[in-house]
Amino acid sequence: MNGKKKRIHYYEHFKDLSVKIPWKDWIYVLKNYYGFEMIAKRGSTRLFVKGEVRFTADEPHGRGDDFVSKADRKRAIREIEKLEILGTE
Repeated sequence: MNGKKKRIHYYEHFKDLSVKIPWKDWIYVLKNYYGFEMIAKRGSTRLFVKGEVRFTADEPHGRGDDFVSKADRKRAIREIEKLEILGTE
């Protein structure tokens, strides 16, 4: 898959925790499909904001493991579901 097809795939499977999403593609989906802004906080912690909805995630720094953790993905999914309920996705 090329970059664009991969990102569409990640967007379509964003809530499927069995699909591992690389950090850079995860950020792309959050910004371009869900409209979040990313703000650096402390160290590797990043804050994602869209209106009143916000959550944090830790940028991975492991050896060769650049995938978003399940805990961070669950947190993001909860917040995106709030947006969907409010109709502001």
